[in-house]
Amino acid sequence: MYVPIRATVDAVIDLSPHFRRIVFTGPDVDSLMIDYPIYDQRIKLIVPPHSGQLPILGSDPEWYREWLALPEDKRGSMRTYSIRSLTRRSDGLHLAVDVVMHGDVCGPAGEWAATARPGD
Repeated sequence: MYVPIRATVDAVIDLSPHFRRIVFTGPDVDSLMIDYPIYDQRIKLIVPPHSGQLPILGSDPEWYREWLALPEDKRGSMRTYSIRSLTRRSDGLHLAVDVVMHGDVCGPAGEWAATARPGD
């Protein structure tokens, strides 16, 4: 069963003018029970809508239907990303994804990543 987790941006690293790494942490990230290589593992990232507020979703199997039922301007956008790295450190688990920045015309994830800051 897939369930949503909340994460906080821990770091934003510009790899190139059009490539940005976002590193997430938090108690929900720490709860991931991954003790094996993460080659080709992917996640669904829910990007906040323009309000910046993510919807509150349950952790039961109906969370996805609840998310779809929300108005588009409240639910944000869902995008798929490969996990770049998953590193266990003394302060918890750090999950990194790389986001392509498409210049002047960005999709929801690119727009969000362009302004993402630690603490988001």
